[in-house]
Amino acid sequence: MRRLRFTNIDPIKTEKTLTHFKRWRKERARKLRDKDYTFVVPGVEPNLTYLDHNHREPSLTWIGHSTFLIQHSGLNIVTDPVWSGSMAMHKRLARPGIALQDMPPIDIVLISHSHYDHLSIASLRRLAGTKLLLVPMGLKTKLQLKGFFRIREFHWWESATIRGVKFTFVPSQHWTRRTPWDMNRSHWGGWIIAPAGGKREAAPLSPPPGATVQERLRGASADQETRDGESYDAAEQGPVSAEAKPGDPCASGAPGGHRTATEPGEVPARPDGTVPPAVRALQAGETHAGPESGIDEQGAVTSDVSDAATRPNASSEARTPRTTNEAVTSSEAKASSEAQRPFVCTAPTLYFAGDSGYFQGFREIGRRHKIDVALMPIGAYEPEYFMSPQHVTPEQALQAFLDTGATWFVPMHYGSFKLADDTPREALDRLESGRRAHAIEETRVVILPHGETWRLSGE
Repeated sequence: MRRLRFTNIDPIKTEKTLTHFKRWRKERARKLRDKDYTFVVPGVEPNLTYLDHNHREPSLTWIGHSTFLIQHSGLNIVTDPVWSGSMAMHKRLARPGIALQDMPPIDIVLISHSHYDHLSIASLRRLAGTKLLLVPMGLKTKLQLKGFFRIREFHWWESATIRGVKFTFVPSQHWTRRTPWDMNRSHWGGWIIAPAGGKREAAPLSPPPGATVQERLRGASADQETRDGESYDAAEQGPVSAEAKPGDPCASGAPGGHRTATEPGEVPARPDGTVPPAVRALQAGETHAGPESGIDEQGAVTSDVSDAATRPNASSEARTPRTTNEAVTSSEAKASSEAQRPFVCTAPTLYFAGDSGYFQGFREIGRRHKIDVALMPIGAYEPEYFMSPQHVTPEQALQAFLDTGATWFVPMHYGSFKLADDTPREALDRLESGRRAHAIEETRVVILPHGETWRLSGE
């Protein structure tokens, strides 16, 4: 019996020919010599005490690339776990925001797809906690062969409610492969993380093969979200998630505020009027890492200009304290950067987009879900003739953000690995240019340093 291959909603081709690869490889050898990698995404020391003891407030911590620690309704959630010290023969550009051994026990792991920069088996094994894995359809068997057994698979639009938090697997435009023989044998997508009981349109099952584009987008009709007779919304019900308080933006639908009285775009200052260096560095994009810098297994800054390969060194994990030529990591800088973050609400809805090219599905995701914070990829887009079917540009990421109707935009999928020909600085510059072109308020784009915890409830 022929195994299922998954497809995208829009009729695009993500497969590349040998001619495409040869053209990119030839261009890349020249481009990388001229690229400026002196900018490194800033990092701050994580607030481990808060993260270890927080069982109530919603929070978001960027670890790097597409890896976040999300705390919601008492659950510790990790997205796309990758602490690898190298990827495709290139050393990691910036240390993970939280060392793997410092992570709190994890309850839920969300996987967007099977590519190595989104799923490191070595990292997954070392995460502490009971960790239930929520994965795209087709990935469960692979993970079982690696020794993981607490796994649930999802088609697009299927949901599970776990201890008061509703997880919904939503479409993206991408592809998957971990071996030469499993092209598109598992699915890809993003995740909605929302308090249970939130009102939205029912999310039906994935459509059958041969369905029209609109049928694929909306899903086949169904009275409730079930598969094989199991009601996913009834699964693992536990303590009820935090409910919105009177006056909370989660209840009113209004945007939140700020934790301090700073004006939009204003940098919080010390009492003497000076601006903390890490805050200024993050806004100005200033760090002091050397050219072509990476991080080896001992955390030392190194040089690496080798060409890309097809597989990462999954065994190398960044583990040691930050180096002095990374961003300023003082507790003063951490407190100042956290203080200027917006107040979202006590029971927010988050959208983790995973990896995606631009497609019409973003509008449908926004139609079904009222999203507070969207975690959107902005890197690995160049050359666009090669990357555009599977990776949005920063400008397209902003358009997707507008399509979803989300309130706040958090960029990700940049600054950790050399996956394509764009640099972290170029991605951020184009993001700012696109923000201005779209007339998006500056405060709605929240650029996190690695390691900072954004306390979404403002407490």
